[in-house]
Formats: sequence, C-alpha cells, structure tokens
Amino acid sequence: MHVTRVDRERGRESRRRPSGDQMGAVRAVLLDECLLCVEDEGGDTYHLLPGAATLLGRLQYSKLRVAICCQEGAKSTKVNFLLQVAVTYALEPICWRLSSSGNISVELLQAWNTPRGSCVLATSSRDKNFFDKICSEGWRVIVRGVGVDLAENENLLFIEKLEELLFTLCRFNKMAICDTSITTIGYVMKPSREEDFLKRGAFPMFPTEGGLIFVPLNLGSPLSCQMQVVDAVLHKATDEIVSIDPSTSLDFPKGITYSRGMQELERYMQDHPQCCMIDPLYNVYPLLDRFRIQQLLLGLNDLNIKTECRIRAPHFLKTGKSHFGVFEEQLERSRRLQDQRLFDLQEVDSRGCHVSVEEGSSEVNRKMVNRAFPDLWFVFIGQFLFSGDLEAEFSRRTIPSSRGDHDKVDDFVDPTLKEKLCIAKLSFPNIVKPQVACGVADAHKMALVFKYEDFEHLHIPLPAIVQEYVDHGSTIFKFYVLGEKVFHAVKKSMPNADVFLSTSGENGCTPIIFDSLKSLPTAEGKLDAFKEQKHYLDIELVKNAAKWLRRCLDLTIFGFDIVIEEGSGDHVIVDVNYLPSFKEVPVGDAIPAFWDAIKCTYETRKLKSTSPAGSSLV
Repeated sequence: MHVTRVDRERGRESRRRPSGDQMGAVRAVLLDECLLCVEDEGGDTYHLLPGAATLLGRLQYSKLRVAICCQEGAKSTKVNFLLQVAVTYALEPICWRLSSSGNISVELLQAWNTPRGSCVLATSSRDKNFFDKICSEGWRVIVRGVGVDLAENENLLFIEKLEELLFTLCRFNKMAICDTSITTIGYVMKPSREEDFLKRGAFPMFPTEGGLIFVPLNLGSPLSCQMQVVDAVLHKATDEIVSIDPSTSLDFPKGITYSRGMQELERYMQDHPQCCMIDPLYNVYPLLDRFRIQQLLLGLNDLNIKTECRIRAPHFLKTGKSHFGVFEEQLERSRRLQDQRLFDLQEVDSRGCHVSVEEGSSEVNRKMVNRAFPDLWFVFIGQFLFSGDLEAEFSRRTIPSSRGDHDKVDDFVDPTLKEKLCIAKLSFPNIVKPQVACGVADAHKMALVFKYEDFEHLHIPLPAIVQEYVDHGSTIFKFYVLGEKVFHAVKKSMPNADVFLSTSGENGCTPIIFDSLKSLPTAEGKLDAFKEQKHYLDIELVKNAAKWLRRCLDLTIFGFDIVIEEGSGDHVIVDVNYLPSFKEVPVGDAIPAFWDAIKCTYETRKLKSTSPAGSSLV
C-alpha cells in the first residue's frame, strides 16, 4: 500500500485520547523485527516475511500508534531496512532498541503518553524475565509460539501465526473492557475492497466514538478462536462466491458455492445466532439476481402518487428458462386461502425455528412480512383469521399478478422475441445483462443492442435480462444508503442512443459488448458539463425510494444507480448493489454514517434477539 504525507498526517490526527470507558483499549503496538523480516541468503539484505506486508498495511490505517523495535547490537543494514519499512507503512519513524536490562519500555510509555495497559509488544522472544519486567511496567505482550515455561494471563497471550495478531489485540480489549462500551466488528471481503475501506479510515482498531473496533477475519484459519472476540460480522459475501449453478433457476441460495472459509462462517453463524451478521445472507440474495431486482423495483410505482416526477424500474424482458419464484408461490398460496379466511400461520425462519402467531394479529403479520422478503418463508395451515395484510404486503413486494409469461422468452432466437419486446415496451437500443449479478465470470459482461437481428448471434450468458436503454444526458446519479443516511454523487455515463447511431456506418451500429466494471462506454467531455442537469433530480422522491428499498430489502448498507430520462423526467433505477464502496462521498460524511449504520443495526438486532417475544417476529 502506498502512503502519502497527507495520509500520515490524517492518521496521526485521528489518534485521539481515549474516553473514560475506553481507557483499557489497546492504543499502541510495538512490533519486534523478528516477526517481520529475515536476512537474505547472501547476507546484509533483508525482506519481509510472508504475511508481514498485509499486517503492516492494516496497522497503517488502524488509528493505533505502531513502531518497530530490534535488539541492541542489530546490524546497521537491518536498522536501515526497518526504518524504510516504517516510512513505507507510515509507522513511527524510529527503530527502538530493546534490551532485557534497559528501560526502553518506560521511555516508550512516556514518549507515547499512553496509560498503563494500553501498549502491546508483539515478539517471538522467549525471555521470561524480560516479560515479567515490562508487564510490571504496564505493558502487555503477544508472543508467537507457545512456550512450555509460560502461561497465558491478562498481560500475556500467544499466537501461532502472524495473521492472528490483530484479533489477539482484540482479545486484550475484551479482557480489559468488560462492559458493552466496545463492539468488535469482524469483516470479510476481498483484499482490494478492504484496502479501499482501510485507506479512508473505515476500519479502525482503536474505538470510534460509538465504540466500534474492526478486525479482519481470516477465513483460512479456524474461526472458533477469532469469533470469540467478535460481536458482529460485516461481509461482502459475494467476494467469496466460487461458482453459481444456473440450472437451479437462480433460486438462491441453492446453486451458490462459497469458498471453504465462507461456508465455515455460514455454519458458525447458524450455530451461534447471538452473533449478528451485517447483513444476513438471505437479505443479500435478491441482489444477486437481476430479475428479482427488476421485480422488486416494480413496486416503486406506489411512490408516484403525489409527485410531479416518476420514479420507476426500467422496462425489461427476461430471457432464459422461466421459473416461478418462491415469493410468487407464497402470494398465490395466500390468495387461494383468502376465501376461507381462517387458517393457522406458522413461521419458519432460516434457522428452522417455529413461532406461533396469535389469532387476528395483523401487526405481527406485517412484521413477519418485513422479514419475509427475503429472509423467511411461510407455511399456511389450519385455522387462522387472515386480515389481508399478508396479501397486501406480498402484492406490494413481488411482481404484480398481471405480469405473466409474456415478460419471458426462452432464448435470444425465440420466435416470439420481437412480439414480447413490444409488449414489454422495449424499443431499441436495449441493454442486455446476465441475470446473475455477481459471483460468476461473465456476470458483468453486457451488450448494447441496436436492432432485432443483433440478438441472433449475441453472446451474453443466459438467463439474461433485456433492459430499456434510457437516454439520460450522459449523467448517472449514484446513491448510497448508509443506515438512515442517504448520499449521492454525480458521474459521467454512457451517451444517448443518437450519439452511437451518428457514429455508425451505413449498416448501423453493431452490438457493443463491454464489461460494466472495466470498459463502460462513456460520453466524452468534462464532468462539469454533465453536472448542469443536477437540478432535475428530485432528491425527496429518491430519498423516499431509498427508504422504501431499505424497508423491503432489510439491508444496512446498499447503493443504487439512477438515470433521468430525457423528455419525461422519469427517475429510473437501473441497478441495486450491496455494500458498495461509496468512495465518491467525502470521507468526513461517509465514514461516520457508515459506523452509525453498523452500530444501529447491531444494537437493533441484539435487542430483538434478547426480546422475550423472540427476534424472528420482527
């Protein structure tokens, strides 16, 4: 990770004094060079040990004070190498010298102006006398490798691998702060995404004002020890998808194969429901399926009653074998039972827990449905007074019953394709997207199609979604929902259709194939020219849509993209995604909102899990 002077200054300014209830939290770490580097075979040159660069990169943005030490008498070449490492990772620009007889530990406490018990030495030394000495001076020690003559205590803990160091720091925090003022969030995501969050200071290891500490979970190591210090798990589970089997008709989670570590985490969370997951996997699954997203967005029409502008889903057509979604099945089942009006309702959640519901409890019905999409499924039996709430909620949250097979074709050469494009109000050009939104190699391979004949030889994976291409003045509005806060950024986007057509030859445009993560064709010109359209954006309408989506999806952090159709002014949501980077939002606004959202979700779900009525009703 590259670091600039601005990064270093920001990091130092963020290391504030602890509040009263955080005095026992770890604030500084001294790393013994024996954990970090080794001499090359040729001598007088050194390199970092495996895992050291990753550790240092995380500590760089941890909001902890971090320094390196070496033994007295270390070679000058080693000291110079360590100093260069310190500069590279924005650590303390000094290499401290340790000795069993010196008072370096006292000097460091004074230099860092930190309270006793808040500084940790990480080493592989086996000097028991030295440990006794610095522990008596207010230090804590982490030792790599277990010694037969040493035993763990409140000031001394062991690790086997360097990867265990960070959550061992959290163990010290748990031991020192026994109340609930500190909440430890373990996180799982791919390295590039983690680095992006780290650089913005999103994952501190010193408590935030709300008492959050973040620690990476190592899915390559056993989770049982790591999870002992974790209160909640923040994840980007889609980063851990190995494959998706399309033959399952995308009835997620069927057909999803996660990495071995993610499978272990999923089992752990099922066995330990008291540990909060942000967000439950079932809440994320709808966003893996572009067809389900399209179905959900049809409910936006309910928000257009009192507004001049409309917010809506794009017109679309599904290509590929049809399947009857689980929520559509539940809706049809509830309709069939409506006439009898009396039946028992039994709720079955993802953990197999059964909760009885009292007769006539329409408010409970509503709360159930709030979680039912997509976290729960229902079994209707016997005699229960049905109030109609269930049908109303399912109707609002699933594809309207008026839509049927006319919105689907089996493939791109289906003889009814042209007719169904017309029925779906799809005029050219169209944008074609795989139905699977992520987790497979071609999930982001898309095509812009300009005429019907182009479908015949189109190589976009099936099943797929043919979606309306909205002329939007080359401007896209990226919205980010962080708990109750909604932010947005304006970005340059693809040009209007006439721009493509004006540059085509006599035979017209050929399909434009692109990867939406890499090669999205954008309009030329400076972004300032596109920001002129910002006044067309109806912020309140979009914020209402954000609240509606948050309620339907029951997600803590998600994003969606809006384009404004030229002429009509329709606000069209063209994409929804889970845990976006929101890097376009200023750090000072986004990161506190990010922390608040996580804290609020954790506290809400913890309260529900301890409620006498049971968490699965809400």
